[in-house]
Amino acid sequence: MPPPVVSRIMTCYRQWSYLAQWIGDDSLYAPGTEWIIVNDAPADPPPPELTAIMAQRGIRLLTPSTNLGRSRARNLGARESSGHWLDFIDGDDHPLPLDTASLANVTAGLIEHPVRMAQKGEHSFDQGRTAPIIRMSIWRSLLPRYQPINVTPAAVLWQREIFNRLDGFDARFDGAEDFHLVFRAMITGVELARHDSPKQCYFMPERRPTLDSTHIDSHHRVLAWIAAQDLGALSTEARFWLGKEVVYDACLKLHGVWRRRRLVWRYFASRLRQRISR
Repeated sequence: MPPPVVSRIMTCYRQWSYLAQWIGDDSLYAPGTEWIIVNDAPADPPPPELTAIMAQRGIRLLTPSTNLGRSRARNLGARESSGHWLDFIDGDDHPLPLDTASLANVTAGLIEHPVRMAQKGEHSFDQGRTAPIIRMSIWRSLLPRYQPINVTPAAVLWQREIFNRLDGFDARFDGAEDFHLVFRAMITGVELARHDSPKQCYFMPERRPTLDSTHIDSHHRVLAWIAAQDLGALSTEARFWLGKEVVYDACLKLHGVWRRRRLVWRYFASRLRQRISR
């Protein structure tokens, strides 16, 4: 039996309710497709009805003994897979049908796809098939050879050989590991191809991810890594972006302090009274 054309690897962390909404879709099981689910919350196994559907559909369930984090969980799925192409899906994303025949003659190391974009939430999950298609471009000045490109997993398909040559995702950059890996592919000369059909729907949270301190911290780590690589103009650009992100993060924190100024004042006033009373 020939190996699969593509391995679609979903990392799931207490997100079985999302999985239940697409697992019965026959169009996702095209010939040449291998499905792997990595349960990164070992204490939270899938409900029995989902386990039965996985077995019926031939979906492999991998459950590590401890929580790995997203990068290591993805790498585990990649090691256990056998497809020529690797597709990484977050547990709260909506996978869409992938035309495996269109991948047969692609020689590039990664393929950029547009994405469908919808509002985040379990009750809006059914919008995944009809949400608007976008091709947003992120980190333009840091990824000049690949523009336009969206570095979320919903937009990138990796050739196995290239993914392995780059040693997969680096857990030091969890939260921005896709950005880090795409950057490494670019600076090592990996060829990029483009397809015009979305392979996933990405759900944008009501609160923009740039307002999330974890998201910002992961960007800081990648930008600091690029700045330290002595890559000339790219490292200089990374230093600019890093300074901008640090200032942005500080402004967000100041804004948060200002919005909670009464609580902040009460806290410092109580601490001051404690020191005076000693």
